[in-house]
Amino acid sequence: MWRIEQSDCRAKLELSGRIQADDIAGIQAEMKRCSNLRVLNLKGVTLVDVAVVRFLSAVERQGIQLLDSPAYVHEWIGRERAEER
Repeated sequence: MWRIEQSDCRAKLELSGRIQADDIAGIQAEMKRCSNLRVLNLKGVTLVDVAVVRFLSAVERQGIQLLDSPAYVHEWIGRERAEER
């Protein structure tokens, strides 16, 4: 289960909770609705799966900053990128 803390489309969405592959479409829809999105704040994220890590990596490559990412998520993104090479 995940939650968006701020959905008024300022420039930042705050995600929290457990995020799994099935949740990506909902997050993408919210991101699309917020056309000026620049930051995903992951401070409240507690658990992700590999599909979410790959999604976050792609989002970051598109220029959206991942703020307050849990250390294990940040490290996992780095490992995924290293394997892509």
